[in-house]
Amino acid sequence: MSGQCDICGKSPTWGHNVSFSHRVTNRQWRPNIQHARLTINGQVRRVNVCTRCLRTLQKAPTKKQAAGK
Repeated sequence: MSGQCDICGKSPTWGHNVSFSHRVTNRQWRPNIQHARLTINGQVRRVNVCTRCLRTLQKAPTKKQAAGK
């Protein structure tokens, strides 16, 4: 599975774990990437999507957002 979101491009980032004794070790933060079947331009495609993008895509517009358009 790819470690990068096909929609937003989110990918792993690196940094340091800092313990209570202040020992610094390298670590990696990975995005939560899932396989999803999405309709893109009328075609069903299987893409790697982070859960934040998946949540945003599944949200229905609220009445306030629909009235503003």
